[in-house]
Amino acid sequence: MSNSRHDIRRLHGNGSRIKTVARLSLFCLYAMALSGPMSTTVAKDGSSGAPPTYKVVRPEDLKAGPPPINQPHLPLDPKAMFVLEGMKAAKAQWRSGICDIVFSNSPEHANSPDSAESSTLKGKLTFAEGHGVRLDWIYPKGHAFARFLRQPSDVAIDSNDRTGTYIRTKNQTITWFQGRSSVDVNTAEAPVPQWIINFDPKAVGFASWLEFQRAVPWEKLIDAFLKKPTFRVSEVANDVYVLTWQLGSENSEWIVTVDADRGFSPTGAEMRQRPTNTEPWRTVQEFRTTWEKNSSIWVPIRYESHNMQRADTPARAVSMDFSWSDVNGSISDDAFTLESVGAPDTVAVIDSTLGQPVVTKPAKQSFPTLGEPTSRVSATTLVVVVANVLVVLSAVLWIVVGRARVRRNK
Repeated sequence: MSNSRHDIRRLHGNGSRIKTVARLSLFCLYAMALSGPMSTTVAKDGSSGAPPTYKVVRPEDLKAGPPPINQPHLPLDPKAMFVLEGMKAAKAQWRSGICDIVFSNSPEHANSPDSAESSTLKGKLTFAEGHGVRLDWIYPKGHAFARFLRQPSDVAIDSNDRTGTYIRTKNQTITWFQGRSSVDVNTAEAPVPQWIINFDPKAVGFASWLEFQRAVPWEKLIDAFLKKPTFRVSEVANDVYVLTWQLGSENSEWIVTVDADRGFSPTGAEMRQRPTNTEPWRTVQEFRTTWEKNSSIWVPIRYESHNMQRADTPARAVSMDFSWSDVNGSISDDAFTLESVGAPDTVAVIDSTLGQPVVTKPAKQSFPTLGEPTSRVSATTLVVVVANVLVVLSAVLWIVVGRARVRRNK
């Protein structure tokens, strides 16, 4: 994989088509902006109490710099439209995938008496657009989730590790933590259990920490940014763009770096804040993502996040390594069914999709019932059998000895 930048005229394949669509969008936006009042946004310019006057804000007016934060401007900077439409077109080509994940979290468990691996999880992601998303995580014995999620009703398990499965389709969610006495079925909008690390793979590197935790869908995220005016857009290198949005005020910014040569992939993101506009900026969230081309699709292979909301607290570092075994392949709907969870018959199924929990499949009893063969003989039964055998042998011996004495006396 080459890191060199190529002139856009030398590009070909899917990346070239994506850039062509994005640049056509850029050209159309310029044409619309210059065509007349219907395609321009007006900025209010007048004092209170006087009839408002307006001036047209056109793309060339922005060359001298962005308008003040409280002044309306174009719905979206033309360069931002080019980049965001390129991202949307590239992600639209990514329809499914399967990968193994290694998730590391520190220093949340750094002072834990458990081993260092207690903050590392291994999992598997399976997703198919229009069908569902599935996450399977393995929680080591020393991991906090494996310890604190135990309940009195949990069934015994032989393995030191515990697995957790979360499936979301357009109609429902299915959740099961190994050892629990039930599999929970709920609506698609139901909150995700805290012990499940859930995310949209397409949004990796572009979502903020809160959006990442809430698994905000990529489509919802990109559509929101397509409607949100950018504060600054710059091309820092050949086909590498930095987009900046203000988050509610001039003292809070969200900055994203996008590499158009790598499928319009976000390689970096930063949220920074400052108390006032006279004080220096401080980074509170920072993200770095590495991408690799797989089956003509750019997919993330390394994600790093540093979150520090206060200057006097250490940053929480989160990283994920992705190993893709399938990109845009055919994935069966069976991967997103209740049966695919693999819970034993001793686990019930509780369905809450109608608002109230209903047991749709009761758990089978784990102890033997009448008519069922037992797989294990109890110690009491064994003692009784041996005692009966000894009694029978003693009786037979007594009869044999008695008959022998009778014969001798004759």
